[in-house]
Amino acid sequence: MRFAVLSPRPDALLSQLRADAAHLTRQLDEVRGCVELNVKGTVVPGHFADLVRRDEGLWSLALRTRRRPDYEANVRLGEAIAQGVRREARRAAREVLDRLTPLAVRTVRGRTDDEQVLSASFLLRAADEGRFRQEVDALARDRGDRLALSVTGPLPCYSFVDAGPVLAGR
Repeated sequence: MRFAVLSPRPDALLSQLRADAAHLTRQLDEVRGCVELNVKGTVVPGHFADLVRRDEGLWSLALRTRRRPDYEANVRLGEAIAQGVRREARRAAREVLDRLTPLAVRTVRGRTDDEQVLSASFLLRAADEGRFRQEVDALARDRGDRLALSVTGPLPCYSFVDAGPVLAGR
């Protein structure tokens, strides 16, 4: 059950548990011996100098802005750099997801935005947690100029079970 489930009486709860027994047992069997780890990746804003050197479009825009500086040119350059930084971080997030997904039993993606470009929960066999964390550490070192990674867990495997049928009045 999820947190904050209320039942009017103990016998109503027992009745519902009996009715959902097969579904609940299947759910428990699927996560038995597993843990959930959540990995988040956020944009690292400070690596734009290298990005400008590597991106011809940004390089030429930076040169034009330097030759003819004005407010609008600076805003255009800043926006272009910010988009490039986010693009690089999203690319790094896809690479991280591609490397971590095969290590998990299942993966569920979470919501992302312009700053948090990676959010995923991984269902792992408990014995594989150490190896998974080592891989996250290696990825964080390799991509740390573009993407800041964090791991939360082990967590209960809530992202990998569903509550099943919900009856009216529950």
